[in-house]
Amino acid sequence: MYSGEVMGASPGNCQLAVRALLLLYASIIAIAAAFEVFTDRSFGALVISSLPVSVLAAIGLLFGPWIPSCRRGLFAVWMIGAVLVIVLTQAFAAQGTEQAKVAETILTYAGTVTVFPSSLIAVIALSSEPALRLLPGDISLRMLVQWIVLFVLGLSQWATCMALGLAMRLHSHDEQHG
Repeated sequence: MYSGEVMGASPGNCQLAVRALLLLYASIIAIAAAFEVFTDRSFGALVISSLPVSVLAAIGLLFGPWIPSCRRGLFAVWMIGAVLVIVLTQAFAAQGTEQAKVAETILTYAGTVTVFPSSLIAVIALSSEPALRLLPGDISLRMLVQWIVLFVLGLSQWATCMALGLAMRLHSHDEQHG
């Protein structure tokens, strides 16, 4: 029987978990920024920080739709993480052509994690020969298009999981009262 709630997922626990995830975002960025200041890495540490940020964002996307009391907070965690990934990679890409190539690679990895598992479709589709011809030649613009595709996939994944959860709750309700 599906109850629609995970044991221990009270609103108070969810708020605490969401705050912890947001604090981890801030900590990751602060540590990367401090590393930049003390080592003069020209945004290298900040762009690499998009990888752990993407893992935290994936937590929001993977668990949020299934835990009703945490839904809003975990959706916000995912959205903030997705935006951080594009901001950090675009900032690094603005440093020059070589950095833009590295940033595009990091965006591919971070984006794949941020929107996992639906992102696997995007990686295959966006790296196909026809898609590469359609994507803009400018790396920063191409990165933005790739991020938009991944973001839409993430929203679709969220909606699909919400619909599945609703169907499971309705089925459980029908069995109980049936």
